[in-house]
Formats: sequence, C-alpha cells, structure tokens
Amino acid sequence: MSTTTQTSYMIDRIENEAFISTSVKKALCNLYENQIKGLHQQQNECDMIIKLYDELIDAIKNDFRSSEQYKHDHQIQDVHDQLKTNLNNWKNKWLELVIDTQQLEKAFKEFMDCLESSFSAVFTIFEHVSKKTNDFEKENEEFRNNLQQVKTKLNEIEISEKRRVEKEKILEKRILIRDLFLMAHKKLHEEIDKRALRKYVLSIVYENDIIELSNKYTFLFKLVHDISIEFKISEEKLLKYLQETKEVNDDFHLAKEIKQYAVSHSTTKDYKLDEFLELQHMHQLDSDSFSIFQTVFSQLCTIINNSSNNHPPANNPKVFRVGDKVLVLLNDAKLYPAKLIRFGLKNEWMTEFDDKTQGRRWISPNRLFFREDFK
Repeated sequence: MSTTTQTSYMIDRIENEAFISTSVKKALCNLYENQIKGLHQQQNECDMIIKLYDELIDAIKNDFRSSEQYKHDHQIQDVHDQLKTNLNNWKNKWLELVIDTQQLEKAFKEFMDCLESSFSAVFTIFEHVSKKTNDFEKENEEFRNNLQQVKTKLNEIEISEKRRVEKEKILEKRILIRDLFLMAHKKLHEEIDKRALRKYVLSIVYENDIIELSNKYTFLFKLVHDISIEFKISEEKLLKYLQETKEVNDDFHLAKEIKQYAVSHSTTKDYKLDEFLELQHMHQLDSDSFSIFQTVFSQLCTIINNSSNNHPPANNPKVFRVGDKVLVLLNDAKLYPAKLIRFGLKNEWMTEFDDKTQGRRWISPNRLFFREDFK
C-alpha cells in the first residue's frame, strides 16, 4: 500500500468514526498528517506534533465535558480515567520515537482503537441511560395518568360526599322541624277534636296559605294565631313548618331527646339549640334557620317544663245566655253569625243564623264562640 493510499485510508477511518466528534476528528487528522510530513525531520517538527497531540487531548476532554449531566456517573468517569491513562501510555510509546510510515500506521491504528473503544463504551453507557430515562418517562407518564384518575375519582367522591351531607342536613332539618312543632301539631289536633270537627278539616290547614285561612277559615286562622303566639313565631312561619313536617319519615324521632334536654336544663332555663344538635351528633343549621328555631326550641323546652311541674288553672269559661250573638262553627270549618234562642235538654243551644237560609239548628256549646273573640 502506497503512502498516499495509507494516508487516505487513515483519514477516511478518522472521518467515518461514528463515536468521535468533529473537533476530535479535526485534531486527529492534523496530528496524523503532520506526523506523516514530519517523519525524519528536525526537533521543531517534533515539538509541533506534540503540540497537536495536546490539542487533540483538549478536544477529547471537551467531548467528555459536553456530557456534563453525566458527571456524577462513575462508569463514565472510569472510562475517562482509563482513556487518559491509555493516551499517556501511547504518547510515551510513540511520539518520541523516530518511526517510519509503517510504524506510524501501526501507532495511529493503536490510537484509533483506543479512542474507538473508549467512545464506544461511553456511547453504550449513554444508550443505557437513555433507555432508563425513557423507561422512567414511560413509568412517570403512567404514574401521571394514574394520579389523574385518582384525582378524578377523589373529586367524584368529594362531590358525592357533599351531596350526601347536604341531603343529610335537609333530612335532619325536616326531622328537627317535625319534632319541634310536634306539640303545635298536638294542640291543633286537640282544638279540632274538641270541636268535633271531621279529620279532613286538618287538610284545610295543610293545603292553604295563611292569607287563605285568614280570609275564608277564621276559626282555623285563630287556632294557628294562638299557637304561634305561644311559640313566639309568626302565623305564616308556623303554618309553613306545620305543612313541611307532614311528609317527614317517622323512622327517626327527637321528641324524647328534646324532653330530656328540657328537663335537664329546667334549673338554668338556658336552652341552647346548637348544644342540643351537637349532643345528637347532628349538623348545625344555617344562621337564618337557627335564629328562628332557637326561639321555638327555647319556648318548647319552657312549655315542657311548665307542663311537667304544674298545670296552671284553666280560665273560667264564659257563660252563654239566651240572646247572645255568637259565631257558630260548622262542619266546613267556617264561622257563621247567629243568635242563641234557648238551651235544650241535650246540653245544646238552639241557634238562629243571621243568614235566614241557614234557619235554626241545635248546636253543641263547643261549636259556639263569642263574636268579640274574633274581632
């Protein structure tokens, strides 16, 4: 093989080396070409070759530095250290010898084998790291997807829990309303029973608003009015809550607990609804509802304790007399003006209605009211 052919072969090998950077290839070619030219020449040419060798070493170092992110990888550091050792050994062995072309080819073949081995090792390490990185990225992506699914599920659970709590609050509030107004219901029923009215009359209370009662059913309105005064609540709100409790589930009751709480606080008379709810492990009410129900709760506890301790004497009933102008409560739960004519043997009053079409009827005293009571 001629010198030109050998030179061309080595230059091609350097330039076609896949693992070596352009800067290292350039430094290698300069070193090789200058050594070819400098065979059997003087010391200054040898110094130039040594300088080119040092430039080559710097280029190789720069290649290693370009992988700064791997500076803590002990494998790369080991390869780097071994390469440095091998290059120093090569330098000591060849650069100071007076060599011919054949020896130069052999020297550069050793040099290229050394570089190829080292850079190939680094490349293998990078491939391994790249694979690990890709695997990690894949696992990380799977983790992110799983995390997103968990977040979505947690969000669904949170929404579901909020809905459950809201439903629970609504149910507890309905139960509380029912049992707070249980006594009001009882009083309403007692008054209707006392007048011997049919049960359907209660539906009039449950199905009409307060204005309708006031305009058409004066007696029922007065019942609601009297009970509302006792509980310190407006007729409209009382009627609203009486109607709300009509459809509450009867599986859970608070009446017994309310009575126990009232009796246990009969000395202090400090009846706190929020404290009672906490004792029952129930949700607290919103501020608007609490302001209303606290008043009702306090009045209910007062009524319970008053009825337990003593019964106030009943007011002496007014005595009806012949000629009194009264209001008569008929089965339709409405009041009709009339006048008392006489008292009969069956403890009933003969009444003459102002509306002549109504004529005269025997009426039980429990259906009679003085007109002034409804002014």
